[in-house]
Amino acid sequence: MSIVAPIAAALATAAIASVVAAPGARAATDCRTVGRTVVADSRARVYAYRHIVLNACVYGQRNNLGFFGELNTRIGVSGIQLAGTRLGYVARGPDVHGGDQPDVVRVVDLRRPSATPAQAIATSFVLASDGAFAALTQPDVNGAIRVLTVAAGHRTTVIASGAVVPGSLALTGRTFYWTQDGAPRSAVLPPTGG
Repeated sequence: MSIVAPIAAALATAAIASVVAAPGARAATDCRTVGRTVVADSRARVYAYRHIVLNACVYGQRNNLGFFGELNTRIGVSGIQLAGTRLGYVARGPDVHGGDQPDVVRVVDLRRPSATPAQAIATSFVLASDGAFAALTQPDVNGAIRVLTVAAGHRTTVIASGAVVPGSLALTGRTFYWTQDGAPRSAVLPPTGG
């Protein structure tokens, strides 16, 4: 029975909730050049440092997200997406008994990293720049996969459920798409109000 993974997951969540942008000593050039880039756009960058700690920054400030674990492993994060100053990822790890706990999609506003991240129990997602996201859950006991949206106030809405094709989620603008029962489906992400 390992307690390392739950502690690492708790530390990662606490780090996100407690990080404050560090002014001064770390210039915008540090954000652009330190570590190995995982994903970046014109406003922000996520990078791995020493293959253990993920960092993220809005150019001009630096926020250490403090994940302890390797990228894309059983304990750690995967599916990292950056949309403007919003960072989304899938957190995973074993539970206290060594079994698998559900994957959780989390979305953080890098301008306000101490705010509670929006989250949903899901395995994949697409992210809009205002922080709204659509996600697919793991199949339930009947094999049904749910399509969810998460928006303002971290409100979760089930959009569809059934024979959804895993990995079929895509986003164009605010419209997201998936395949269900062999046919393409679509819906619009709700506004987040921020």
